[in-house]
Amino acid sequence: MTLLRTAVLAAATLATGLMAGLFFAYSCSVPGLAATDDRSFVGTLALIGALLARRA
Repeated sequence: MTLLRTAVLAAATLATGLMAGLFFAYSCSVPGLAATDDRSFVGTLALIGALLARRA
């Protein structure tokens, strides 16, 4: 059980890191997005995440 828990934790940590890296790379590649307010920024990134999840 401990091995399974450790494996799930490692997979979740890796997936979270990959998604954070994707969002960071996108925000760096689109300078205009940095000029928007926080609500627009989060909404845009949530939409992108939903689109990517739908394609996977």
